[in-house]
Amino acid sequence: MITVLDNVFTDEDFSDLQKMILGPKMPWFYMPQISVPPWISVNDPNAVETDACHNVIVDRERNYLSNEYKVLYPYLLRIMAILGYTEDNLYRVRAAMKWPKPGIGAEKYNIPHIDATWPNKTVVFYMNDSDGDTRIFDQVQKPLDIKIEQLTDNTTQEELILYGNQFIKEGFTVKQTVTPKANRLVMFDGMQYHTAGVPVNTERRVILNINIKE
Repeated sequence: MITVLDNVFTDEDFSDLQKMILGPKMPWFYMPQISVPPWISVNDPNAVETDACHNVIVDRERNYLSNEYKVLYPYLLRIMAILGYTEDNLYRVRAAMKWPKPGIGAEKYNIPHIDATWPNKTVVFYMNDSDGDTRIFDQVQKPLDIKIEQLTDNTTQEELILYGNQFIKEGFTVKQTVTPKANRLVMFDGMQYHTAGVPVNTERRVILNINIKE
């Protein structure tokens, strides 16, 4: 089931959250690829990889909490409560920001992907009004025994190819699109392939990407 909720926070609370995430004190870190590792190739004429900036707020796999976590904690707790979960279910959170790219139009989108290889819920919370719709595809990945995070520099190219071949790489069909709107969230099965368009008519597209472990 795909759930879309608007007006998650009061206007006052959301304005405060925007000042933190969209303001000049928020640290951003450059990523040359936003969707998938370079060894996972997808056969989709509309899919294109782009760069972006992100900030990992929470990563339970690595026992990591960023400096921003303490400030964002009440907002994350509010999102979890609205969706029927607790802090214990909060597995990974990252902020992500993309901007228009020359030559990439509204029909294009980033690589279809999943955020984790184990059953979870994926939540996208939109920090601003933007284009670059979220695409949620019909295709659903079977859980995998190994996590992408467990791959190391010692993993051979042959092992990467064998692992990468377990992902769905073609035949993607869009089930639903969701337009970024400030203070809106969408939640869906985390094993369902999804991706985001690249903004064309707005200066930036900023989200919180949350993975919930059930």
